[in-house]
Amino acid sequence: MHFAESQHHLVRILTILGYPVLREFKSDHSKRCFFAYAIFTKIISLGTIFFHFCDPILFPHNKATLIFFIWFAESVVNQICMTVLTLNNIIKDNSLRKVSTLLEDLQSTFAIDCSQLRRTSDVVTFFVIILYFFVFIPVVFLSKNAFSVPSLIIKILYTIDGISFTLYEVYLLMLLWSLEKLLIAINFRMIFAFTLGKSQPVVPLLTGHSKVLQCVELINRSFGLFLLLMTLEMLFLLTGNLYCHVFGIWPVVETERAYLTTIKTLIWIGPQLALWLAVIIKCNRFYYLANETALCTRHFDDYSMQNTKVTRQINKFLLKNLHQKKKFSAYGFFDIDNSVIYTANEIALCTRHFDDCSMQNTKVTRQINKFLLKNLHQKKKFSAYGFFDINNSVIYTVLKD
Repeated sequence: MHFAESQHHLVRILTILGYPVLREFKSDHSKRCFFAYAIFTKIISLGTIFFHFCDPILFPHNKATLIFFIWFAESVVNQICMTVLTLNNIIKDNSLRKVSTLLEDLQSTFAIDCSQLRRTSDVVTFFVIILYFFVFIPVVFLSKNAFSVPSLIIKILYTIDGISFTLYEVYLLMLLWSLEKLLIAINFRMIFAFTLGKSQPVVPLLTGHSKVLQCVELINRSFGLFLLLMTLEMLFLLTGNLYCHVFGIWPVVETERAYLTTIKTLIWIGPQLALWLAVIIKCNRFYYLANETALCTRHFDDYSMQNTKVTRQINKFLLKNLHQKKKFSAYGFFDIDNSVIYTANEIALCTRHFDDCSMQNTKVTRQINKFLLKNLHQKKKFSAYGFFDINNSVIYTVLKD
């Protein structure tokens, strides 16, 4: 089961809500229609916010207080984040389609089953939808003011908008999880090949690994700015709600109502915050696995390469980049592929653990050397915000060993 199949239900929901996902459009006309629909849904969401905070049933607090402006700004920031995501993915639609193609190819090559991702995605999606609707929709009926059909419609639209943001976090988490599974499989097979002394699987593994890193670069283009804005939103969400409850609700509202308001707020921001933390953890986990791939063969015997020209080029490349200034990308949030250190070490280490005396003129040796020389001259970049930078000390360790 491929990633697209495992996320079938979630993708269908996000498509209805107007959010771009990894998908192939049947024609350019259908793509343009979907993008127009996505922009239309964002306009509806922005309008829903204004009506929600002007409705006395849905927001009974004083409109002149700082609490009103904080909660209103919080919702607007959320909409800005999702609008930027939509527009960014409309502009960079090719990146999404390339990720979809690469993922399907890699999962077929390495026989990765995404059944676990499907079960997790379906359970989390169902839980989020039930939680949000059963907690926030009854607010309209339990209000002390008169029941209003427009208020109910506005509340449903507002709740759906909150659900869509949370579900997109689920989708991004599943995407990172699938890449993590691929990298784990490559690491395991790399170690297994070195243990048995087999050279044939190495080139396909290196090629597959390069494709995984290409996926990471494409994901960074499509979701990097969204992740940065999401981080800023989470900080604003926590500080803004904390201020509102400490200074605006608990001192002036009766205890029972204050408890209910606090519980509703926790339910609203809890899933979003938990999924955001899960995404950050997955990104850091991927960073760890990237280093692990580079160092997965350190405990084996170190055979020196007989092709001294390639060896000198690798060592010269490592030493050159050891003191090189970092070149920052525009907003690289998940930019693992742009690490000089990782790529150089991966290439150097993963090919040095064969006895090149016995395979000097073999096809595998020529393929490995071609792969080395190709990657030695690639341009590299670094993450702008330093979330996933790989430590320069890795180079010292590799050269020392």
